[in-house]
Formats: sequence, structure tokens, C-alpha cells
Amino acid sequence: MKNNVYQQAMLEIKKQQDLKYLAFNKKLVQTKYEMIGVRIPILTKIAKEIVKVSPYSYLEQVKYQTHEEILLNGLVIASIKEEEDAYPYFIEYLNHIDNWATCDTFCSHYHMIKKHRPLYLTRIEKMLRDDNPYIVRVGIVLLLNYYVNDEYINQVASLLKTIESSHYYVKMALAWLMCEIYIHYPKHDIFKKKFLDQEVKNLMIRKILDSNRISQEEKQKIRTTKNLG
Repeated sequence: MKNNVYQQAMLEIKKQQDLKYLAFNKKLVQTKYEMIGVRIPILTKIAKEIVKVSPYSYLEQVKYQTHEEILLNGLVIASIKEEEDAYPYFIEYLNHIDNWATCDTFCSHYHMIKKHRPLYLTRIEKMLRDDNPYIVRVGIVLLLNYYVNDEYINQVASLLKTIESSHYYVKMALAWLMCEIYIHYPKHDIFKKKFLDQEVKNLMIRKILDSNRISQEEKQKIRTTKNLG
């Protein structure tokens, strides 16, 4: 990758195409971008090689042409060490997220938030009011990954009440976050408030019942009462 880090990365993506995985992934992920069929661990390996050579050289050339390239771009952005260097790429990246897989992969790798939680919480608050449902989903999934803790749980609960999007993948993310909150804070006041619509509540309960981090006794109680509060 030394001569042209971007072109070499694109060639490597095509080389790693898995047609069976492509057919499988197309059933799970809906995107406007062409899909090649490369698994995340392989893209993660390619991203690590890019970071060793020149992440900035790569990011200066990206074209956001395929689903896999977009996933790769997110992994490279998430590897940048300095927050002030990463954030402009972060903002640009949001505009290319059009599915749950890209959103969730990027959020789970953007670990620098751990060192800048107050700063990003302000940014997430704005994201949750965005007209783009996938930007809203990014905000929710970032909360899920980095803010479900003693310091921020009450702020997270307050922010959730501001979300107005009716988009399916926003509701799925909200249900996922509520499940995570329930796992760690089952007695939190948020479960006594009736701000969730019935669809989100049903999705949340389904996720809780599917979780292996909830006791069978607790699951049976939920099945019986249909109530978390």
C-alpha cells in the first residue's frame, strides 16, 4: 500500500470478495451503495494496514462508492488518535451512513469518545434532533456504547425523551439502548415513565427477553406483568 494507499485498499477489497457472504448480507442490509461482499474482520485488517502506512493519505482520496469502502473509511476514521483531527472526518462520515450495519460498526469502533464524553454528549444531543434518521441512530448507538454508566445514565434518560423520529431503525436502536439500560439499571425511573410508544416498548421487551444477561426469573416476571416499572 505504500505507493497509493487508497487504490491498493480498493484492490484488496475486490480481491477479498465472498459471493456467498454477499448474497447473505444483501438480505440483512439495505443500502443505496454497491455491495461487494467482504466481512468486517477482513475490513478491520485492511484498516489496520492503512493506519500503519498513512491514514490521512487514504482519507484524502476516499470516494464513498461502495458499502465496503464506507465501512472501511469509518474504521480508519475511528483509528485517528487526536480528536480534533478526527472530528471533521466524523462529520463528513455521518452523511454517508444509510443503514444500520454501517452505523453500528462505526459507533462500536469510535473509542475516542471515552476520553471526550462531555464534548460528544453535546454533539449527540444535536444529532438526536437531526432530520436524517441514521444520524439520529448514530447518536443513540453512541449513547449505548459509551454513556450507560453511573455518571451519565440520568442525562441519557433525559435525552431519550427528546427523540421524535418514527423511523424503524431509530426505534430499533432506541429499544436496544433501553434494553441495555434495563440490564444495568433495572430500577431506573425511566421505566416508570410512559414516553415510549407501544412499538418501541414491544421491541425493547423482546430484546430483554432475548438477552442472556437477564435471569430467567426476571424474564418470567416481565412475560407475566408486561411491565418493567
